[in-house]
Amino acid sequence: MRHDRRSPSRGLALPLVLVLGTACQLMVGALLESVRGEVRNGAALARASEALTAAEITLGEAAKRLAGTLVFPPSGCAQGLCANRQAPALDSYDWRSGSVHAASTGVAAGGYWVETLGTLAAGQSVDCAGSSGGCEYVRVVASAAPHGVRRTLEACYRIRRSAGLPPQVARVSWRESSSP
Repeated sequence: MRHDRRSPSRGLALPLVLVLGTACQLMVGALLESVRGEVRNGAALARASEALTAAEITLGEAAKRLAGTLVFPPSGCAQGLCANRQAPALDSYDWRSGSVHAASTGVAAGGYWVETLGTLAAGQSVDCAGSSGGCEYVRVVASAAPHGVRRTLEACYRIRRSAGLPPQVARVSWRESSSP
């Protein structure tokens, strides 16, 4: 038996296969682009997490320094220590070339500064009760930028000093800051 060439179903198969093939190609392309975007987002999230960890290490390094003797300059900043309210503006400070901060050891493009916020005499505040040497309040700004992603942390500390005892350093507050 011979097939009739004028059958309506014969001309429909080829365009139908082409349309379905094109639709499959578009779906595969969209899926690949979605996967590529997820990989990029995952890599960016990993870099941001690494930067936050490095900033926390830098903040810890600065906090260890607080237990020692801090000699703040009368004005401006020197060796990572800044006079009261004379630290640079965080949103415009250049961590790559600035000279205000103390460089962090082992952290890429990281560093910190400590700014004095003032002292209270013993018994002047509930925060400072039982401290014969008074309390000092400082703000620490720590930053790190491994892989070009910068994270900056700010923390306020209370340092209680008592005669004959090591200083008691307590973090009062902290926040993550955005910086360039």
